Amino acid sequence: MDDLVNAKHHLRQKVGNCLDSVHAWERWCPKRRFEAIAVMATEGHPVQVVLRVLGVSESGFCAWRDCGPSARSVRHVLLIGTIRQIHAVTGGVSGVRRGHTA
Repeated sequence: MDDLVNAKHHLRQKVGNCLDSVHAWERWCPKRRFEAIAVMATEGHPVQVVLRVLGVSESGFCAWRDCGPSARSVRHVLLIGTIRQIHAVTGGVSGVRRGHTA
């Protein structure tokens, strides 16, 4: 029980007091739950306790952890790199016309 209380306290410090229910957590950031769990696991928190606090299934977390990055996330990384290059070439000036001429 102490692990559960400690994990909940740690989560409140990380994301504020929006964890009064599982639904509040899902409204806060539904797609980042697994990433948050992975970070807390590297910080030494028991994964099963964190999963229970957040109302996430262990099988769902394991499936997320074992799969590779999605095609969308790979495209996103490449696009961000391209945007940064264009931004550097244009001297940090934003705007369609400026970015397009580069």
